[in-house]
Amino acid sequence: MSRNDFLISDSTNQEDVRGDHENINKPYYDTYDRCPNHDVKIILGDFNAKVGRERIFDRTVGQFSLHETTSNNGFRLIDFSAARNMVVSSTRFRHLDIHKATWLSPDQKTRNQIDHVVIDGRHASSVMDVRTFRGVNIDSDHYLVAAKIRMRLCRAKNVRPITQRKLDVTRLRSQRTATAYSTHLSELLHQPTLLPVDAGGLWAHISHSMRAAAETAIGFKRPPTRNQWYDEECRVAASAKNAACRRTLQSGATRATCERYREKRKEERRLFRRKKREKEKRECEELEVLQDRNDARKFYQQVNRLTQGFKTGDENGNLVTDTQCTLRLWRAHFSKLLAGDDGTNPAIGGSSPIPPIDDNVDIPLPSHDEVRVAIMRLKNNKAAGADGLPAELFKAGGEELIRCMHQLFCKIWLEESMPNDWNLSVLCPHIKSYRAPGKSTIDKIFTTIQRLRWLGHVVRMDEESPAQKVFEARVDYGRRRRGRPNLRWKDQVKQDLNLLGISNWRRRELPSLPYS
Repeated sequence: MSRNDFLISDSTNQEDVRGDHENINKPYYDTYDRCPNHDVKIILGDFNAKVGRERIFDRTVGQFSLHETTSNNGFRLIDFSAARNMVVSSTRFRHLDIHKATWLSPDQKTRNQIDHVVIDGRHASSVMDVRTFRGVNIDSDHYLVAAKIRMRLCRAKNVRPITQRKLDVTRLRSQRTATAYSTHLSELLHQPTLLPVDAGGLWAHISHSMRAAAETAIGFKRPPTRNQWYDEECRVAASAKNAACRRTLQSGATRATCERYREKRKEERRLFRRKKREKEKRECEELEVLQDRNDARKFYQQVNRLTQGFKTGDENGNLVTDTQCTLRLWRAHFSKLLAGDDGTNPAIGGSSPIPPIDDNVDIPLPSHDEVRVAIMRLKNNKAAGADGLPAELFKAGGEELIRCMHQLFCKIWLEESMPNDWNLSVLCPHIKSYRAPGKSTIDKIFTTIQRLRWLGHVVRMDEESPAQKVFEARVDYGRRRRGRPNLRWKDQVKQDLNLLGISNWRRRELPSLPYS
């Protein structure tokens, strides 16, 4: 049985103490109750609760708390933990008082233990230690609380996949780099080695030569760097602030020492904000340069990176957050998408039937010019296959590569067998993450959009395509096995269309196909 770990963060506001606790904490309780019973549940954060050492709470609270008596919020925390068979692990380990306090008051004298780590009693023995680290500067009046947890999990063999490094094909835009690549590739293809006779060996020789020439002349892509605005000036400011923070932790720290630390922290924050604004300004200037150069691909990549997240906007570009408005926008979008321009599908209804091919006709071998035209028609910026060779490498290979590829195609044509590498496919599985019951509205809308997009692809396919046949197939007998979905994919799509108010979509999209 698989087991998950749930970490629930809590932050209690001081004003909540005077409010209605049951109504305020109801969503928090519901979140915990939705977690499966057999999973490990850990709650940590600022509870604003002082837990005492009363013997009556021994089953829930340890005997090494910083405080002697329990506050009102502490009683609420104990009631919550006892009702759900949980343990306040942050009070179960013997430490010095300075390693128990988690919050420092503004007077720089009073220290309380109000941040806790709570775990269900079934896995309480997994927590090895909980203590406070005062020396870590996190720009807060709370100290960092660390818990050492050792989980007893099943042993599984995780095979790390071997990923190929991507070649930086954008460097081929430089004429010097493209010439160096084609020259080196021609030298490798011209090496006086015994050329293989079969098509598989010839393709292995070509692909190996292309890979070696690309690694030498082009190189690989560099991994993206995070926080490019964080430079040496930011490091110096952060070091000065951390040094001032360490001086405030000493026993002889004065009020002036604390004031100097506050000033250093303010200077660091002002510097960070200025660096971030300068970085945003540079990104905007880069977008303008890309727009002037008409580099649409990099322009939209930069825009998508800066505007990450699922957003819905109207025709004027305004952000739409209301659920009903979002549904109306998607209804209009898919009504236009499924209706088509003139109500007909030229790929199916307007094209003439393909005449059958006579096998007795002698078709000549592909010519050298046909191979050259086919290679030059390859689209750029497409993902490479299992061999890791993008289309840009073939287009920049030169005449020697075209000659070798023509020789390879002629061998395949005559032998009627392809290399084994061409039968390989790269599968990218979409791992569905666990979601608690009750999806959000955005998740439901996004799932509906994905189904309707695939529906648009299927209805535009040829009637002989496998997807179209499966979509139109009918099962006269049989039953669903236990655990299978109650609805078919087609039934779910119909529900999505009814939700958006779209009707007669099949008749408007494909009027020439008979449907029963």
